[in-house]
Amino acid sequence: MSSRAAYDPDLYKRPDEEETLTVTINGRDFTVVEFTVDPATGLDALVLQNPDTREITVAFQGTNGSTDVATDGMLVTAVTPSQYAAAVAYVADVAGRHGRVDSVCGNSLGGGLAAYVALLDPSIQAVTVNPAPVPAHVSGLKARNITNYISTLDPLYRALSAGRLTDRIAGRIEWFEGGSAQLRFAVEHHIGSDREASPYNASMAVPFSLFHQDLVVGAGGFGGRIRVTGDALVLMARGLGAQRENLLEVSRSELDRAGERLASYRAQIPVREEKCRRQFQEQAVEWYAPVRELIGRLAAGVEESVRRAWLRLPVPPVARPVCGWLLAEVGDQITRLVAQVQQAGDVSVEAAADWAWQRDRDLFRLGSQEITDGLVVELGQFERGRALADRKWVTFQKMTLSAHAALTAADAQVAADIAAGRAPSAPVPLRAAPSWPAGAVSRIEESVAKRGLQQIVDRRQEIAGDLVGTLGTGLATGLMLALEAALTQSLLAIIALENACTQVTVALNVASYSPALLVGAAVTGNGDDLAEFRRAFNRTAGDILGELGDARSRIWQVQDVLAQLPVLVRAFADYLEASLFADTEIESAYHALLKVRSLTDRSELSFAEVGHQLGDHQAELIDALADRAGDLRTDLATMSANVTEMVT
Repeated sequence: MSSRAAYDPDLYKRPDEEETLTVTINGRDFTVVEFTVDPATGLDALVLQNPDTREITVAFQGTNGSTDVATDGMLVTAVTPSQYAAAVAYVADVAGRHGRVDSVCGNSLGGGLAAYVALLDPSIQAVTVNPAPVPAHVSGLKARNITNYISTLDPLYRALSAGRLTDRIAGRIEWFEGGSAQLRFAVEHHIGSDREASPYNASMAVPFSLFHQDLVVGAGGFGGRIRVTGDALVLMARGLGAQRENLLEVSRSELDRAGERLASYRAQIPVREEKCRRQFQEQAVEWYAPVRELIGRLAAGVEESVRRAWLRLPVPPVARPVCGWLLAEVGDQITRLVAQVQQAGDVSVEAAADWAWQRDRDLFRLGSQEITDGLVVELGQFERGRALADRKWVTFQKMTLSAHAALTAADAQVAADIAAGRAPSAPVPLRAAPSWPAGAVSRIEESVAKRGLQQIVDRRQEIAGDLVGTLGTGLATGLMLALEAALTQSLLAIIALENACTQVTVALNVASYSPALLVGAAVTGNGDDLAEFRRAFNRTAGDILGELGDARSRIWQVQDVLAQLPVLVRAFADYLEASLFADTEIESAYHALLKVRSLTDRSELSFAEVGHQLGDHQAELIDALADRAGDLRTDLATMSANVTEMVT
């Protein structure tokens, strides 16, 4: 972890201009972007960047000198030490120069600095190990973006508890067992091994105590070998048993919880689908609003400019209307156009949206189920591996107790022979050792892990994209089908109305020169009356034809807007993606797996120590135990690697 890297003095040496420093954390290389060493305030920090994600992390160093000790002392007062203010200013400066700061971390005083920065900026995530308290003026503030890992034996936290200052630890606390009672290590890193010859940096290591009275913290190395005795084997079996119960209980509960969340999610798919359907209808109404507005303007134009203009036309000065059938045709086409426009206005976008959703609903259901399948399969494989490792663990405990019984019986036999004045007899026959479970924990294939990750991340986006694509096309198609007849008939009515107006105009122009040419027309007025009617009709026809041009343009605009609906619907992808598989569901499953991985790593370290202590022993029985410990360690390492593949 980055907080451990903050203690590495080599990282604070100024490199050559072309040299790029890197630090390896949990098997991943991080680039050292820059560092700061401020003698005035005592602030020492590293800026690290994940080269894959480009995320920036600021790691603060903990108590490391007289300035830091003074800062630690000031924290019990209401004063904000200079290092805390300097830390906030430095993070702001880094964000300004590098464009982002995603997380901060630190151990001891560095943890207090990280927590203080995250309290003032909730967008930054903070992880601390045995942190110092934050200043008084920010104590008690809620902080979901801060996680503190604290040893139950940490002297600093014990001191805070005694002083009733635990409210000065901001954020969530995750406890772990272990620590050190030696002051030197308490000051430097709070927890660690008491062994002078092999001190362990405890800032990010896992504590365990199987063979030593002091609390050893492993970081890849192990303590000196012990003399294997029956009592030591019993203690080892008991320690491993307690550790197994912890791993078994937590991993089972966490895996069960993850499985329950996934099962609950799958059971809620119909509810999610109905919620998405209603949301899609609401969105469709919003997307359709421009179309409805255009149709409303079309209807208003036809009603105001066409129908009313026609009604304002004076009575023709003929006994039987001049070209009566033509004038009647104009009136009929106006009535037809009004009816078609009203029909277009009555189209239900909700019905069209529902039609599109019902057509494509299987994409949502099957996609939602498919996304969970990746995690379900991987969780199932991990559980099978965990069960195998657990059977081996139980068998190892039984073998250990059998070895203890054999050693005890052999010692008793030798003692009896000596007491009887006899030479020691042949070794006591051993009881048959429990059979070792066959097989090994299977490694989740990279392709399977990638497929699982794709189903959760990429596949979620892909399914949402496919769904909005078909929904957009379906919605546009449904509305076009509903509007097509009305819009087409409206265009035909416009053409017929334009033709009728033109024919009436021609007929009236002819009549103005020779009324007798109007076959069957009995003119009741004089030529002036007819000319006045012709002029009035021409004005009315001009208004009507102008509005018909606007009406035609609006119909084309409606068709254009409908053609753009698939593009508008793509904005619905984010909502669908969240509904397909919410981030909180993913985080819950991943958080469970990370807890299991932490315990698995601790158990792997324990069996590495067991193998180290029992290996290369003169007694074949003890050597066999070391071999089994190595086998189990390999399985636990595979389990940890599987989780890493699943959550990376």
